Amino acid sequence: MPSGVAVVGDRVFVAMPRWVEDGAATVFELVDGVPVPYPSAELNSGDAASGALVSVNGLHADSRGWLWMLDNARVDLRPAAPGAPKLVVWDTVEEREVFRYAFDEASAPAAGAFLNDVVVDEPHGFAYISETGMGGTPCILALEVPRGVARRVLVGAPSVLPDPDYTLTVDGAPVTVTRPDGSVAPWHVAVNTLGLDPAGDWLYFGPLSGTTLYRVPTLLLRDAAVSEEARAAAVEAYAEKPASDGMAVAPNGELFVTDVEHGAVVRVRAGAPPEVVVEDESMSFPVAIEAVGDGTLWITSSQLHAMPILHGGVDGRTPPYYVWRADLLGAP
Repeated sequence: MPSGVAVVGDRVFVAMPRWVEDGAATVFELVDGVPVPYPSAELNSGDAASGALVSVNGLHADSRGWLWMLDNARVDLRPAAPGAPKLVVWDTVEEREVFRYAFDEASAPAAGAFLNDVVVDEPHGFAYISETGMGGTPCILALEVPRGVARRVLVGAPSVLPDPDYTLTVDGAPVTVTRPDGSVAPWHVAVNTLGLDPAGDWLYFGPLSGTTLYRVPTLLLRDAAVSEEARAAAVEAYAEKPASDGMAVAPNGELFVTDVEHGAVVRVRAGAPPEVVVEDESMSFPVAIEAVGDGTLWITSSQLHAMPILHGGVDGRTPPYYVWRADLLGAP
C-alpha cells in the first residue's frame, strides 16, 4: 500500500508502511516503473534495534534534494518499540545520511503516538509533523533541526481533533474501525493533513475527519516561550476542505488536498468551496500528494479504507496500487 510520495528532479520516491504486509522495504525509488528499496535494502530491513527504517508513512523532498523519511515504526499498526519512531534525512545527490532524530517518550510516546506526515521549514530550520495520536493525544510536533529538539504543540487543541459528528464514507459505506476488544466504532481521525506556505510563515493543517483547514503562524510554533493558550488562540479557520489525508503547497502558494471520499484532489482557497482538479473512479482513497512546480501533482492511492482493521476484519483491497501523475497545465 503506497503512502507518502516525494519527487527530486526526475526521481520518484514512495513510502509503503508495513501496516498490513511485511514487505521487503518501506521506502522505494521507482526505477523504470519498478519499486527498488531506497536508500538500501539494509536500511529498510525493519530491524529497529539496528536503526533501520521500520514503517515509513510520511515523505518530503526539500530544495537540496534531501529526502525526509518519517518512520512511525508501527508494524501491523501495533505500538512502536520505544525509541523506534524517528526521522531520517538522506541526501539523494551525495547518497548519504545527513540527519537523524529519534523521538523520545516525551515527544512521541511509543505506545500512543502516530507520526503521520512531515513538512520542512527550510528558512527557519524546523520540521513540522502531524501527530495523529492513535491511542494518545493528537498534536503538532515542532522539531528544531539544528538543535535536535522536538516539542509537542497544540496538544489536544480543538483544531487538531476530529469532528466527532463527521461520518467518513467511502464507496457508499461508512468507514468503521475494529478495536482490539472486537468492538466496532466509527473511524474518527485527528490531525493528518499538513502543509507549509513557501516562505515558511504559515502552517496549514486539519483532521482527516473534518471539513475545516486551519492555519497558524509558524513563529508561534518555533518559540518555546509561547504558551499553549496563545498558540491555540492564534489558530485560524482558513478554508473549507473535504475529508483529506494528504496536502501539497505549490511554489506559487496554491493549496491542494486529497479528497479520500471521492477519489479526487481539490484546490482549496479561503472564502471559496473546494475546486476539483483531479478525479478518477479508480483513485481509491488518495493518500499523499506532492506538487512539483506550479502545474504537476504526484498522488498515491492506497485503498486504505479497505484494509482489514477498517473493513470488518476482511481484506477488501484489490491490488495493484497506483502512483498518479497529473499535469494541471496540459494533458492529464
